[in-house]
Amino acid sequence: MTITTPLLLLVGTIGFAAGSLITAQIAAWSLKARENKLTADRKRLNALRHAGNLAPPRLQ
Repeated sequence: MTITTPLLLLVGTIGFAAGSLITAQIAAWSLKARENKLTADRKRLNALRHAGNLAPPRLQ
């Protein structure tokens, strides 16, 4: 069986598209994890403030 140029182009295009989708998904998961961490940090700081263990932020 001879591998033709159009077949190589098709396989390359499909591979590129799959790689792009995987990269985008990993970036989305990373961003979501960062958002979750910031939300958890904010909730923890608010809990400390309400408990009186941490002064509220000063105005600049």
